[in-house]
Amino acid sequence: MGKKKRSSRISKGKQTITSPSSRNASQPLAGIAGVRILHAATRWQEDMDVYLDGKRMVRRLPYGAMTNYVSIHSGDSYLQMNRNQTEGTVVSQILSVRNGRLCTLALIDSENVSKKNPKLITIPDHTENEEEEMGQIRFVHLHSQGSNVDLVINNRVIFNNIPFTHLTPYVPIHPKRLELKVQVTGMMNTDHESITLPLFSKDVVTVFYLGDVEQGDRLLMVHDR
Repeated sequence: MGKKKRSSRISKGKQTITSPSSRNASQPLAGIAGVRILHAATRWQEDMDVYLDGKRMVRRLPYGAMTNYVSIHSGDSYLQMNRNQTEGTVVSQILSVRNGRLCTLALIDSENVSKKNPKLITIPDHTENEEEEMGQIRFVHLHSQGSNVDLVINNRVIFNNIPFTHLTPYVPIHPKRLELKVQVTGMMNTDHESITLPLFSKDVVTVFYLGDVEQGDRLLMVHDR
């Protein structure tokens, strides 16, 4: 599984979610890109409606959920997220996606707790896996507690010292049943979320770590391929 990997920029109750929503996503056509939306803002747990260039593309997206990939025209688009059935915009931004690319757009809490509104971050996705006998996995830290964390797979630290909003590179991993745990960096056996899941050859997956101190932890595993 290789050595420990570092990242790049981009509790109480517990809940584990696994999502197959993107597993069978097809590659975008020429002139088309793909985007999926993740609602990870703990301070804004209302269902969200998502609009692209004024047209609603997602209705009632709940906290902790992710959409399938939605095909959009490559280039710039204007994206808005509103509370369901209200006209007030929670957050908006210009979304730029290059031809044929896939990305995840995540609604997250601001690092500055004095700022009321959440923010959007864009996470580039990768679906190619040329390793016939291997899977690929990466980790994204969106838990707003503030501590750096490690991802432990089958009792071995694979990704270490990952700050809030950072994502790791994909790493190859042998297909098997995986036990994933999150721990605060430097603190062994802390009471954080764990999940057990199968990984198959050619799988490309992302593990998102969501939540905050009040709401508890969530691990969301999605197939990028």
